[in-house]
Order: sequence, then C-alpha cells, then structure tokens
Amino acid sequence: MQADDTRKDGTMSNTPNLSLPYIMAAQAQKHVTHNDAVRALDAVVQLAVLDSGLATPPVSPTEGDRYIIAGGATGVWSGKDAQIAAWQDGAWMFYAPREGWLAWVADEDTLFAWDGSAWSGVSTETAEQFGINTAADPINRLSVKADAALFSHDDVTPGSGDMRAKLNKSAAAKTASFLFQDNSSGRAEIGLTGDDDLHFKVSSDGTSFREAILIDRTAGSVAFPYTADVGYNYLINGDFSINQRGFAGGALAAGDYGYDRWKADTGGTNMSVSGETVTLTSGTLVQVIEAPLLAGAQVTVSIEDLSGGDLDIDVEGQTGTISAASGRQGASLTVPPGSTGDVTVKLAPASGAVTFRRVRLERGTAHSGWAYRHLSTELTLCRRYFERLSGAPGDRYIRRGVTGVTGPHYFPIQFFGQKRAAPTVTLLNLSYSNASNGQAFNPSFYEFEFYLNVTSSAGFAFFGYEADAEL
Repeated sequence: MQADDTRKDGTMSNTPNLSLPYIMAAQAQKHVTHNDAVRALDAVVQLAVLDSGLATPPVSPTEGDRYIIAGGATGVWSGKDAQIAAWQDGAWMFYAPREGWLAWVADEDTLFAWDGSAWSGVSTETAEQFGINTAADPINRLSVKADAALFSHDDVTPGSGDMRAKLNKSAAAKTASFLFQDNSSGRAEIGLTGDDDLHFKVSSDGTSFREAILIDRTAGSVAFPYTADVGYNYLINGDFSINQRGFAGGALAAGDYGYDRWKADTGGTNMSVSGETVTLTSGTLVQVIEAPLLAGAQVTVSIEDLSGGDLDIDVEGQTGTISAASGRQGASLTVPPGSTGDVTVKLAPASGAVTFRRVRLERGTAHSGWAYRHLSTELTLCRRYFERLSGAPGDRYIRRGVTGVTGPHYFPIQFFGQKRAAPTVTLLNLSYSNASNGQAFNPSFYEFEFYLNVTSSAGFAFFGYEADAEL
C-alpha cells in the first residue's frame, strides 16, 4: 500500500491490495515509483513490529523499525491510531492495515491480526474447534479420526513421569463421562453421570441404559443393580413366601404378625399377598432387624414393580419415598449413628393402596437386583424368631407318652431351629389318650419341656406348638 506521503497524480494507478504504484509506460523517473513500491513492501511484507503499545513516537528509532500505533497517538503519530508506523529514510511512513493482516509483536512474542477495526492477539494455544483427519463441529469441538491415539508422559521437558486425563463438569447434576459407541450408537458409558458417584452403564440400543455397576463416592461401596446375590439383604422374608401363621390376608391389629417377620404398626394395617405381589391397602408394615450393625451407615430400601402410588419408607425415623415405576426402584438414607441395636424398617403407602414385590434393604446408596434365597434357607431364618407346628388333624403333630408307668412325665421337645432368645411357647390342638394336664415348661434357645400326667398303663398326648421370640 502507499505511504500517506506517496505522490499522487492523475496518471498513476495502484495495485488493488497493497496500493503499490504501477510504473506507467510514458512515466519519467521510473526509479522513484519503483523505490516507493519497494519501500512499502519492505514495511508491510513479513510484518514484525517492535511494540504495539506506544502512542508516542520513540526518540531514537533505527532505520526499518516498525510499530503498531496505540490509541490516543500524539506527535507525528497523531491521528494514525492502529496504523503501521515505519521509520524509513529518516522519516515516519504510515501504512493503514487491511482486514486479515498479521503482525508479529516482538515485545510480547505474540502474533496479532487486524479484523478491520482492531488488532488482537492470535493465540497459538487455543482454538474454538480442532479436527484431525475429520471436521470438528460446535458440539464435538475436538474431533479425531484415527486407528489409535496416544497420550504419553512428558519425557522431553522433562515432566513428572505421570499422565492424567481430566474430565471436568460444572456441577454434581451434570455429566462427565466416557461414552463408547457402535456405529455412533451408545453401548456403554463410564463416569459421573448426573451425580458424583461413579457409574458403569450399558445399552443394547443407545437409548435405554442399565446401571451395571455403581460406586458410592462417600463410602466406596459397590452396588450391582442388575446382578443378584451381591448386596446382602438385611430383611428376612422380603418376598413374603414364608407364612407359618397361615395368615389369609386382610386386617392386622397393631403389633400382630401376618407373614413371617412382618407385623402391623401401632395403627394396624390391611394387606394381602398373591404369588409374590403384596397389596398394602392401608396402614404400615414393620420389620425389626436384629442388631445389624448399621449405625451411621447409608442404606437403600428397594422394591420391584411398585404401582398404585408411591411408597413411604422409614428406617429408624429417617424417611424417604420410593416412586411408583416398573422394575426395581429404591430410596437411600442414613441410619442414625445412635441406632446401635435393632433397626426398625417401616413401609406405608403414600396415598391409597399400592402393590409391589420383593422388598430389600442393603448397604450403600444404590440398589442391587433381587437376591434369591432358597425357601429352606428363608424358613430357617424365620424360625429364629417364630416357629409353628399346628398339631391340627391332617397336619404334622407331636406324639409323646409312655406305657407301663403312670403319673407325671417330662419330655424334651427340640425346636427346628435355634431361637434368638428363650421364646414364649403355646401348645396347640392338644389331645390325650389316657393322659391329662399337658403343659410347656422351661423354654430355652433350643427346646422346651413338655409335662404330661399319664393316667393309665399306656398314656399319650398329641399336640402342636408355637414358639415366639419375635423382636
């Protein structure tokens, strides 16, 4: 381009971009025009300035020195803001930049660009988008197409020998994760998805993801929500399969037990079971867990296929709600630190009757799949607290007696399973043959004594019993 003092006459024409003067055919002193063009080229080609922050000309410039004039220029630079000032042939020459010009600013070691209205630094360390072997876009600002990618420790600087890749999100509710895809459809995801726990998810269609592994950020506990038999279920008879009392469903008075280990709260309850599906019409179901060592622990209560409404849960006074939905759903809470003994769990419909299946309580802030226990195992667990032998006609009974000796006799009756404490024993459907006055005495963890008065040479009693050691 021309300097501001370039000679102009009506016969001269200039180049369109740098405004360099052409040498005309009939022009005299062609060397002058040529030298003007060379001078301008020397000023603006491979442009590197000493400074971009001066508004006052330096006192002792050196031939060829160039500057980007700062705003508010004074002296001979006045009115030349943002132009290129070049000290050439003992005078200042000025060149107005055009959009897209680049200039290296030596005192800042930075490349600057003129956008048509201002000079600004061109960062070589940042870019809004970057693609390697493919195009980046506003969502995938860094895009790479390659068979492999390597991130190695720094052995040049040298570095520490470590190598860490960081994913940072703005808040707990956001997501920082690695998503693994098949033909651009998600199949697995690992990361902090929606909270600060570590999630491992898988999908068969890229839309619905299942939580395969969940690691609690506080306790470090691991849950496998869709894998059975991983997290221990502290509740006994969570599927209501054991019903030693023969409860037919309906109303239960306060404190009364129906299905094994489940009783009505102080206000009573109304419930029934069909198959594995529990219908809790009203009131609260309660199970007391014997000294589970859960004081201060995070626990999760979960159920399957809750419908009809939400279910309120209470663990030692700490409350939560399970929302109605198909599949396994749960709610997590923290057992009070002072609950060092037995732990009471309560279930109650939030509003109206609800149905659900398979109740579970486990450590941690996530639920695992249903942990099946064999029926015989579940029955043994139940019998620690209650066992029943009806002694009714057509059912199992105990027969005790003697021949040839009359009078009082004591018979040890061993329980099917050890009790948590000496139970209360009640005889059921007691009948006699040449005997009378059958009674239960001295119950212990393992057995009780049956007293019988034999009135003839051959006397017998037939009976059942209940042994109750419920919490």
